[in-house]
Amino acid sequence: MAFPGDDQKPIREQALDLASLVGKTMREDEVSDPEQVEAVVQLALTLAPHLTLDAKLREAADERQSP
Repeated sequence: MAFPGDDQKPIREQALDLASLVGKTMREDEVSDPEQVEAVVQLALTLAPHLTLDAKLREAADERQSP
């Protein structure tokens, strides 16, 4: 399992959400193709940490009290 640690749960959830979102756009023949599915999985695993970091940085910026 990718991102197995408890502290990595947000990244893992982001990867699952992203893979689900992309998977919904796939045609039936693509879903049946292991190479296509692997490409989606790898994309989700690659992008999830970046998307999670971006969300955390935006959250930190919003909470910041000084300009």
